[in-house]
Amino acid sequence: MLNEKEIELIVEKMIIKQFKKGEILLRESQIKTKCFMVIEGCVREYLIKDGVEKSTAFFTEGDTFTHFTHDGKGSPSKHYRGCGEDCVLTISNQAFEKELRTVLPGLDAVLQKIAVEKLNKAKAEWSFFISFSPED
Repeated sequence: MLNEKEIELIVEKMIIKQFKKGEILLRESQIKTKCFMVIEGCVREYLIKDGVEKSTAFFTEGDTFTHFTHDGKGSPSKHYRGCGEDCVLTISNQAFEKELRTVLPGLDAVLQKIAVEKLNKAKAEWSFFISFSPED
């Protein structure tokens, strides 16, 4: 949906960083401000309940996940997000996304397509989850 020149502009401006296994990207109660995409590795999202870590999601190559809400309120996180293995991630924030949307009007359509794909994936995972019996 984007041409080669537009893709090159995004890549040129993108921040890419390596993280070691065990590094924490977000802690419970921290204000969420960043958005990530996994280039390599696996990021685990989890809660700590009664002193026990409970995994709630995994993000692998090509997955995006955000620490910020688009309402601009900067709500505190209810989760932790940590690197389950060595990772290479892109990092952005709302200001970066706003800048890109200004210079790349077609980006909104791409981001909307990604959001719809993520919503459909979540629906499929939820349907799969609720089809199990309590014993399963």
